[in-house]
Amino acid sequence: MTLLRSVLAFVVGVVVAGITIAMVELIGQRVYPPPPDLDWTDLDALRAHIAALPLGALLVVPLAWGIGTLLGGRAANAVARGGGVALPTSVGVVILAAAALTVARIPHPAWLPALGVVAIAAGVVGAIAWSRRAGRVDAPLA
Repeated sequence: MTLLRSVLAFVVGVVVAGITIAMVELIGQRVYPPPPDLDWTDLDALRAHIAALPLGALLVVPLAWGIGTLLGGRAANAVARGGGVALPTSVGVVILAAAALTVARIPHPAWLPALGVVAIAAGVVGAIAWSRRAGRVDAPLA
């Protein structure tokens, strides 16, 4: 595998993950719509909105991170044609960093970041397993 293909695979994986996360969160906002007058630039208003959200609305966020990591990691391995564990892990690290920035900027319940880490890790493991099942990964899972 060439360096160019690896870089392209990584970029594709991150883009697929980002688009997937946005789509899942958009579905969550359709199910649990925010108030029409919510000012998305007002951090105090966002904090109050998040504090009032039902559990289901909050669970959409780590679910989106996990699904995005799964699909992004799998896309990266598909483009790389045998990217092993490095590409899904790299995509997961980018998603983890983005999630950490989100949680640092807009406070969430304490359990949400912990569940997010688990969901992202599960997405990485799932992408590796899916790639292995598709015959794209030679490296052992363990």
